[in-house]
Amino acid sequence: MTRRQRVIQLRRRVAMLIGATILIILFVVLAFAFSSKAKDNTKTLNKYYKSITIEYGASLYSIACEYSETSKGSIEDYINEVRSINHLSEEDDIYSGQNLIVPYYSYDFNL
Repeated sequence: MTRRQRVIQLRRRVAMLIGATILIILFVVLAFAFSSKAKDNTKTLNKYYKSITIEYGASLYSIACEYSETSKGSIEDYINEVRSINHLSEEDDIYSGQNLIVPYYSYDFNL
């Protein structure tokens, strides 16, 4: 084998080694990217609003306990939000038959 043939053979081996290294790096990067997306199955908690009719004996606290169960804030925060949405002061009472707008939270996406 001549020196020129050995040089050509060496260059081919180096080129194959570089190509294999690039393929391995590409495979690792893609595998990491897809595994990150697979782990990112967290659902978004969506906020919606609905109108409710107050039943006899209900209070803002009982409404908050029913509708804020999946919210991130406290019961007091939820009650304050309901007051704000409905333009109620702290002195205002709610009564049976009254309609209120209340926020609720769901992982489902509704249009």
